[in-house]
Amino acid sequence: MYFTDVLKLSFRKFIRQFRRSYKLVVAMSILFCLIFTINLFFTGLRNSHIKFSQAKVGDQVIISANNLSPYISLKETKKTKEISSAEMIQDIEKFGGKILKNTRSVTIYNISVLSKSSVQNLIEVDPSNAPKDAIPILTTTSFGELLLGQDNNKINKLTAVEYLSKYQDYRDKVLGKAFETENGAKFFVVGLLPGSYHLSNYSFYTLERNVDTALLNQLLDNIPLQGFEPIAVDNGNQDSWQTGQNVKQNVKYEMVYAVFDNQKDARHYLEQGKASFRMVTLDDRSYNANVILGLSPEITFIFNFFQ
Repeated sequence: MYFTDVLKLSFRKFIRQFRRSYKLVVAMSILFCLIFTINLFFTGLRNSHIKFSQAKVGDQVIISANNLSPYISLKETKKTKEISSAEMIQDIEKFGGKILKNTRSVTIYNISVLSKSSVQNLIEVDPSNAPKDAIPILTTTSFGELLLGQDNNKINKLTAVEYLSKYQDYRDKVLGKAFETENGAKFFVVGLLPGSYHLSNYSFYTLERNVDTALLNQLLDNIPLQGFEPIAVDNGNQDSWQTGQNVKQNVKYEMVYAVFDNQKDARHYLEQGKASFRMVTLDDRSYNANVILGLSPEITFIFNFFQ
């Protein structure tokens, strides 16, 4: 075999190997770009959500904690209640939480009462405009529609423009209006809580029309939008509020209110404390916690999980 023949064989082998290597490099590059793009998308989505959630309430997180589980029966609750309010307070303070004293809930809906200063940036109508016997509230979509008698109102697929138009119509009907429930409680809507209007996650399903986003929706379906409960605003007339008929509860439970000044402390409390949150339930939990106001550490926890 001549030297030139060896060179030809070597060159052909090099070409074949180069083609295989080239295809592998291209495939790996595409995969890397895809992963990088998805990660960049989730990072942007996470940062936008945080910015929106903190726009009016800042970095603080207000929670309520109780030793009554909403996920088990009353009979089971009596057997499983293991922690006192003192122990809940100790656990909260361990992670930098500050206990909010003299905070209570009103009506059969257990609406938490917060000071006007805590929710000042969310108030759109002066609470002093409320009738003396009405409870000034920051409402949610579901509670607002309950007051309007539209608690079963559902929204089918809409375009973004139609969706915004429907939301604006809802705002006009509840904001600055007084309502009385069937059990005699009176409310005056002074603002709307941040959150979603008939949406439960980041999926485009409700808003899409003739657009195939099925692949993206499979990911976004797993990232929930934060939900809230109505908040009553203390306007100095609590003694005159018409709270309606109360329903006696068969199980007594203790409620603790607290505030975390920053997201870092709230996140440590979620991950290392003894409280079980609604969307994130970790091991070895003894009582329940619910975010009343502020960006829930659950949301950032879920975003970080997907990243």
